[in-house]
Amino acid sequence: MAKKPKTARRVKFHLLVPVISTAHAPSAEDFDELSKLNMVAKYEHGGFVFIGTEKPQSIVWPEWMDPIVEWFQSAYPGENWLRFDSAGDEIDGLYLYDW
Repeated sequence: MAKKPKTARRVKFHLLVPVISTAHAPSAEDFDELSKLNMVAKYEHGGFVFIGTEKPQSIVWPEWMDPIVEWFQSAYPGENWLRFDSAGDEIDGLYLYDW
């Protein structure tokens, strides 16, 4: 008699991705530089940036990203992704650039 195939378990998955303004990046070119770290999934009005829960030794963020990473890891412990969007929130305490 043939064995009955195992059914897949449903795994509950929750992903929280805060959305902040692209104005927290000095310029579009500076934001594009993050792509060189292979940490960005870009789209027309911004991009998703993989921050991770801890700063790996191998990642050297641009200086302007340091306070953003610090804020993100403090405000959203255990989360990995941050989204930059032209319509995203402006975060008190983080520098805003005019571009």
